[in-house]
Amino acid sequence: MSQPPLPPAQDAEPIYGGPQVVLPPIVDRSSAADLPPAKPPYGPQSIGAPPPPPALAVAPAALSPFMSTPRAPALPPLPRTERPLFWRIVRWPFKTLLKGIYYAGNGVSQHPRRSLGVAAVLAVLVLALWVIVNMVTPTARPARALGSVPIATASPNPDINAPFTITDYTQGLAPLPTNVLHYLHGLKTYNAQELWSALSPTLQQTFTQNNITQSAYASYFVQEKTAGIAYQQFIYTGYFIVPGTGVSKYTVEVIKSDSAGNNVAETFYFEVDGQGQVIQASNLNGQ
Repeated sequence: MSQPPLPPAQDAEPIYGGPQVVLPPIVDRSSAADLPPAKPPYGPQSIGAPPPPPALAVAPAALSPFMSTPRAPALPPLPRTERPLFWRIVRWPFKTLLKGIYYAGNGVSQHPRRSLGVAAVLAVLVLALWVIVNMVTPTARPARALGSVPIATASPNPDINAPFTITDYTQGLAPLPTNVLHYLHGLKTYNAQELWSALSPTLQQTFTQNNITQSAYASYFVQEKTAGIAYQQFIYTGYFIVPGTGVSKYTVEVIKSDSAGNNVAETFYFEVDGQGQVIQASNLNGQ
């Protein structure tokens, strides 16, 4: 689309006192004759295969000795050596302990609240186990001697006042009941009457039904005394009080010797009721 020719530029007045500017006339070049000649278009070009690389002037073997040398085969893996059984047994506890410490520390760091609860439960269980063990098992203490135990009796036996010593194996045990002392003193002095009187009426009846009477004890003591058997030592080894029943249990080790001087240890077991009567007396060695 052609544009109408513009009128020639008029003299413009100077702006701000500057030089006068004259604009050149605008020429209409919209006609094809006035356009510059077009350049020829680019046609498709054929692209051939790349030229071959230049030939090497030097043989490949001469460039590097590693290029023509075959690669050595890989070495087989070393066989796994099994540790001796002794060292595996020695190593296992330490390995297990270290793993337990690691997992315990890891669990505590990741779950501190749960770990605190587990620790509290374990502490309660350990405390309960300690209380139960101390209730059932008497505490062992250094041995000490109780000294002479006086026995009051009206027996005409001339050996009734013989020296009689009870050795307390564990210091601080509860005193032996009087009837237990009479039973042991009857053994010491071959006194069947004192031994039989220390038993409760119920136990006397039970023994009588099994043909164990005061006369049987007297005959037994005559045989022992004739054979030279003597009761040398009485060792108080332990006791247990049954809660809520009033029944207490005692064990005494009796050392006796024969005519040749050989010592034999026998353990006697006693049960005493709340009134102090011996309701059970037996030789655990079966003699």
